[in-house]
Amino acid sequence: MTLPSPGAKAGYRRALQVTGQTLTFRRVTGNAPNATVADFQVTAIFRHYTPTSPIGPAVHTAAISEGDRQFIVMEGDLVNAGFPVPLQKNDKIIVGVETFNIVDVDYGTRVYAGAIEGRAVGV
Repeated sequence: MTLPSPGAKAGYRRALQVTGQTLTFRRVTGNAPNATVADFQVTAIFRHYTPTSPIGPAVHTAAISEGDRQFIVMEGDLVNAGFPVPLQKNDKIIVGVETFNIVDVDYGTRVYAGAIEGRAVGV
C-alpha cells in the first residue's frame, strides 16, 4: 500500500485553492421508486480534457470523447464530507445545473497525493 506523500498532498491542496471549485458528489442507492439520493459538497478540480495528438502510429480509441470532463478530488475531502468511499462508476457530479455521470475512477495514478482522478460525462 502506498501512503500519501505530505509534500505531494500539500501541492494538491494549493492546486485546489487556485483551480478548485465546489462540486456536489452524489450517490444513488436502490431502485426507483425507492432510490435514496445522498449529496456531498467537496472542492475538486473539474475540467475539460486537453486535446492531444497521438504518438506513433495512429491509434483509434474511444477512451475520451468531446464533452468528457476530468476530475481530481482528495479522498480525505470526500471522507470528511461524509461521502461513502470508495468513489464508484455511476456516482454523479453536479456542477451548477449540469449533472455528470462518473464513468472511470482511478485510485492509482495520484495515490501518492491522496487524490482520486476520474472521468465524467454529461447526462
